[in-house]
Amino acid sequence: MYCRLLILLITITATLPSCRTSPGNEADEWITQLDNPALTDSQKLVAIAAVDSLAGTVTTDSLRLLLHRKAGAFYLNKGEPLKAKNHFLQAVELARLKGDTANLAAALNNAGIAFDDLFETDSAIQYYTAASQLYIAQKDSVRYALTLINIAILYKNKGHHHKAIDTAIAAASLLEHTNDTRSLSDAYTTLGNSLKSINQFDQALTYHQKALQLRQADRDSSGLAGTLNNIGNIYRYQKKYEEALEQYFKALAIKERTGTQKSIATTIDNIATTYLDLRQMSKAGRYFQQALSIRQKIDDKEGIVTSINRLCRLHIEMGDLATAEKLALEAEPLSHRLDYLKQRVDNLAIMTEVLQRKGKYEPALRYALQSLQLKDSLFDNSMAQAISEAETRFRTHEKEQQLSFVNALKARQDIDLANQKILIAFLAGLLLLLLATLYLLTREKNKATTLFRELGHRVDNNLQTLLGLIILKKHALADPAQQQLLTAIEERVQAMASIHHLLQPTVYNKKLEVNMHPFITRLLQNIEKTFLPDPASFRIQASIMPVKFDSKTAVTIGLLINELLTNIFKHGETDNTVGEIVVALSNTGKKYTLTITDNCRPWKNTAHPGRTGMGLFLIDTLASQLNAKINRESSETGNCTVLRF
Repeated sequence: MYCRLLILLITITATLPSCRTSPGNEADEWITQLDNPALTDSQKLVAIAAVDSLAGTVTTDSLRLLLHRKAGAFYLNKGEPLKAKNHFLQAVELARLKGDTANLAAALNNAGIAFDDLFETDSAIQYYTAASQLYIAQKDSVRYALTLINIAILYKNKGHHHKAIDTAIAAASLLEHTNDTRSLSDAYTTLGNSLKSINQFDQALTYHQKALQLRQADRDSSGLAGTLNNIGNIYRYQKKYEEALEQYFKALAIKERTGTQKSIATTIDNIATTYLDLRQMSKAGRYFQQALSIRQKIDDKEGIVTSINRLCRLHIEMGDLATAEKLALEAEPLSHRLDYLKQRVDNLAIMTEVLQRKGKYEPALRYALQSLQLKDSLFDNSMAQAISEAETRFRTHEKEQQLSFVNALKARQDIDLANQKILIAFLAGLLLLLLATLYLLTREKNKATTLFRELGHRVDNNLQTLLGLIILKKHALADPAQQQLLTAIEERVQAMASIHHLLQPTVYNKKLEVNMHPFITRLLQNIEKTFLPDPASFRIQASIMPVKFDSKTAVTIGLLINELLTNIFKHGETDNTVGEIVVALSNTGKKYTLTITDNCRPWKNTAHPGRTGMGLFLIDTLASQLNAKINRESSETGNCTVLRF
C-alpha cells in the first residue's frame, strides 16, 4: 500500500476581535461547513472556492493559516496536488513567520506529500526531513514516526531498500509503545513492502499480516484494502496465483466503495499481471486496458507508463511484435520525464527484445546499452551491499533485539550525571572492543567469503547502534562540555563506520588486501559529504599510487586521513580564496609516504590547530601503529603533513 500520512492534527484557535470583521466572520462560517461530514464533494468545492478567495483578505494570521491548511488537505484528497502544494507552502510561510513550530512541522510534512504526488521526489524528502527535525525538537515521537514512514516509502520507491527498511523499523519501534495502531499498521506495511522488494517474502508476509490484524481491529477499510492487495503481491511472487487473486478481488471490492481511482488501478493492474502469469491472455489484456484507462483519466504518468509496459509484455507473449513496438514507442518519451528509473529500464528492455526478435540488431544494441547504463545507476555497488545487509539482517532476529535495546535505553534517559559519565566510558570501551575484534578477525586469512561478509555486517550494525546510543545520550545531556565530548566521539565513530563501510569485497584482491586507490578516492568523497560544512570552501585532490595494504593498515591510514582533513576543515583559514587540499600516497620499494598539503594560513609556532585536543592525540596514536615518522611544515604558501612508514 502506497499511503502517505497527512498530518492535520494540530488545532489552531483563531482569536478574532470582539467586534468580528466581515471576512473573519465569513471565513469562520465556511470552515465550519468544511468540517461538516454531511456535505457532498460538490458542496465542499463551493466552500473551498470561498476559502480560496478569503485567504488573501483575512488579516488574522492564525485564521489564514487554518484556511490554507484546510484547502490544501481538500485538494490533496481530490487528486489536485499542485493546488494542494501552493496552499501548504503558504501555510509553511505563515507558520514560520508566527514562530508556530507545531503547525510548521505539519505543513512541511503535508507539502512533502504534495511534492511526492507531483513526482518531485527530492523536494518531498527535503520537506519530510525538515518536518521530522522539528518533531524531534518538540519530543513528539508519534508525529516524528509518521514523517519517518513517509520518508521510508520514498526510499523504497527510489530503490534505496536498506534506508527504507531502517527508517520503517525506526518508525515502528516508536509507534509500538503508543496507542496509534493505525499508524503502526502503516509502518508495518511499509516495512513489508520494502522486504518484498529484496525478495524476503516470508518476512514481508509476517509484517503484512501484523498490519492486517491491526486494520481489522480498527475497522480501517481503506487500509484493509491496501493490506489485502499487498498480501496478494506476496502470494503472486511466491507463484501462489489462486491465493493472490482471492486477496486482490477482496481488496478491489473494498476499494471500489472507499478507495481512490489510483489505488483501484493498482489492484486491477495486479490482477492483470496474475492472469498473465497464468497465461490467460484474454483476461490479462482486459484488466491491463482497464487499469490504463483509469490512469489516463487521472493523469497518473507513472501508472500510465507501467500499464503500457505491461501491455507490451502481453503482446510480446502473444507474438504481436508490431503492437508491442508501437505501444513502447508511445511510452518512451513519457518514461524519460519520470523521476523513477524502473519504468524507463522496463521500456528500454521491451524495445531491445522487440527489435531483436524482428532482426533489427543495430537499434536493439543501442537500446540495450541505454538500459545497461540505467541498470548500473539503479544497482551500483553500494546498492548491492545494502541489499546483502538487509537480507542477512532479516534472516535472524538481530534487528528486533537491537530495537529492544534502543527502547530500553530511551526509558533510562533521566539517569543522573554520574551514570552518564559511566555510560560515556562504557561506550568508549565498547568502541575499542569492536575495533579490536575487527582487527583480530580481519587479520585471519580466512577466504570464506560468506563468513567475512557476515562479520562485516555485524560490525556495521554494531557501529550504527553505537552511533545511535551516542546521539541519544548527547541530546539528554545538559552540560555543554559533556555534549562537546560526545560530539567528538560521535565524529570518530562515524568516521570508523564510514571507513568500514568502504571495506567491501570490491576493493579486495584474492589475498584479502585493500586496493588503496579506489579505497582512498571513495573515502575522500565520503569525508567531503559528511564533514565539510561548505562544499565551496575547499577543493580536494588526490594522487594515489596503485598500492595494496592489509585491512588493518588500510583502516589506520583511512582514520589518519579523516583526522587530518577534518582538522583542516575546522581550523584552516584562507585569504578569501578556495582552500586547496592535496592527498598523496606514494611508495619507493617497501617505503611509503602519505602527504597532505593545504594552502591555508601558516600554523603559529605555539598554537598548532588541535595540538592539545583529541584530534592530534589520535593522529599521533594512529601514526605509532604504522611505526610512522611525522613531519609537519608550515610556510606562507600553506601547510604540509608527511608520514613515512
